[in-house]
Amino acid sequence: MKKSMKVLLGTAIAGAGVGAYALYKKYNPNMMNDIKRSVNKMSREASKSIENMM
Repeated sequence: MKKSMKVLLGTAIAGAGVGAYALYKKYNPNMMNDIKRSVNKMSREASKSIENMM
């Protein structure tokens, strides 16, 4: 019983994620560029904080 509930919950969360992704892509066609920019920004900030520690 518990295993089936976990599978059902996981499926529901994955379905909601796919729906949110589709909706976001519809309203923001440049989504991949936004994601790349945010990842690059986070990695720059992380490397700067590491350099500041040393």
